[in-house]
Amino acid sequence: MAVSTDQLTADYKEVQERFAHSPYVSILSTEGEPPKSYEIEYRIKGLTKNDAGELVPADCHRVEIVLPFGYPHFPPSCRPLTSVFHPDFDPDAIRIVDFWEKSRSLSDLIVHIGNLICFAQHSSENVFNTEAFEWANMNSDKLPLEKIDFSVQVKESEPVSDDDEDMELSMETENEKEAETSQLQGERPKPEATITPRQASIPQSSSNLFKLLGITTLLVLVTAAGLLVLDIRNHSKTEQNWQDIQALVKENQFTEANRLILESQKRLGSIKFLKKAEKQVLLQNVNRLANSEKFQQGVQGKMLVNGVYLTARELQAVKELSDHLSQGEKLAETSQWGEASKAFEKAVTIAKDMGENSPMSVPDVQELFTRSLILAQIATGNSLRAHGKWKQALGIYEDALEQLETIKNMRQDTPTSKRDISTSILNKTEEFLEQARLGAGALGSTQNDIRKKILSASIEREEYRVASYLQQEEYGRAVKSLQSIVSLINKSPFAAEKKFAAIKQSALTRLEENTFLFEIQEKIKYLYAHYQQIFKEKFDSAATSELSDPEIEFVKSSGKILIFKMQCQEKIRRQKYTLEMFSQYDTVSQSWSVYK
Repeated sequence: MAVSTDQLTADYKEVQERFAHSPYVSILSTEGEPPKSYEIEYRIKGLTKNDAGELVPADCHRVEIVLPFGYPHFPPSCRPLTSVFHPDFDPDAIRIVDFWEKSRSLSDLIVHIGNLICFAQHSSENVFNTEAFEWANMNSDKLPLEKIDFSVQVKESEPVSDDDEDMELSMETENEKEAETSQLQGERPKPEATITPRQASIPQSSSNLFKLLGITTLLVLVTAAGLLVLDIRNHSKTEQNWQDIQALVKENQFTEANRLILESQKRLGSIKFLKKAEKQVLLQNVNRLANSEKFQQGVQGKMLVNGVYLTARELQAVKELSDHLSQGEKLAETSQWGEASKAFEKAVTIAKDMGENSPMSVPDVQELFTRSLILAQIATGNSLRAHGKWKQALGIYEDALEQLETIKNMRQDTPTSKRDISTSILNKTEEFLEQARLGAGALGSTQNDIRKKILSASIEREEYRVASYLQQEEYGRAVKSLQSIVSLINKSPFAAEKKFAAIKQSALTRLEENTFLFEIQEKIKYLYAHYQQIFKEKFDSAATSELSDPEIEFVKSSGKILIFKMQCQEKIRRQKYTLEMFSQYDTVSQSWSVYK
């Protein structure tokens, strides 16, 4: 049930035509030819939460839309790439099921997500974010945050010749230089030349008066025409600059983009008469980009890495931190705790130097270092016990327990990047600590924290595998990983907790979807393997013919019946004919038959 290339091409063309000149929506990037994945940027008012958990406005949002196997029969997979506070938004998904049942247009979906962001719409049940839902109900009189007409387009003006532009800039520069020179010398700037007729020189004859009025009118018209031409030139040049600015930002060339932004702001500020509406839209876009965090950080030479802006020097520090953590993990896997602690200690030093820019927080790296030290001590204690030195061994165990107290209040939520690093260490930590406590019931809450982290790490490892399998359309393996997630939670003592219950429900939903996709995939494989037998049973003329080039496509499901379209080429006396039929599979009786 592969996605039709014609469908993807048509969708891509429609999206391009609809949003090519939109001031609110931009297609930042696509993947595939034709695209199966889109990264969309919305420049509209929305809400998010800052690091302190406070609700704050945001006017730039990014969303990823991936077209799955079975599209458009199955809805696209949508997830926010920036934090969005909304009832239908989850960190890993956007609720679009109700919308997709009514409309299967990709461009309409892009508009729908925009309407969600500005609170023009939201679901009334089965929401992803109950806090956002309650907020929306309490503040319904303030919604939507912004009324958007997504049909608005910013028109392009005719290009301006470089000669006219240079002349215009030259005139502006000369006037500026003259004014600056006068001010530096303590003189007043020379006023612009004006025609002030002296009373004594005014001719008395009416013919001379009319001539003078005609000359004055002509000068006014020429001046006005010149100003209008300058407005047109400035707007046209700024439109071209805007296209260049966006291209430069995509290439991370922020210095040149900033130069063009400053020039564009100056040009737009000088427009007095024409294109006021277009000027306002263009100025809004330029200012929004100039004031965005990504651009401000980019001008300072910083790049966004895993949600954090880093300099080139900090990027190198990230690499070194990762190398030391990886080395510590490998040593820990072979229980070389002393050497592992040295590697983690170096990682602690780097994380402290990086501060908030560290991809792994200082407490978390410190936790790895402390745990490796604890396990090194416990290993020493075990060795002492084996040689009968019980008192010394007990002292080692007590010291290890004291160090464990320093990480008693470790955080429950840690970034995915460190889960796999932590899991093996946490497992061994709990095993050794059980021996070290010698029956004492101390630090039970720490044990629960460790168990939760082990469970979370195991779940995230399986989630990573699910994503990888789905990308390769290996639905059978994805089903097994989703089953593992459900099993892990069911066997844990934390299955009733809200966090893990939600993860389990999500896994069950995706398990049902991917089980169906796997079944379709397996049935298509079966039809490919047996197409000759099926066609020969259906068509008497094909019994002795040469059959080739099979094409199998899932059409639809009707109740418990799965319907497939089959085609192949029949060769008879050097002539080729196309055979076509429909097969159906009864999921109850588990039998194939010809669909009529």
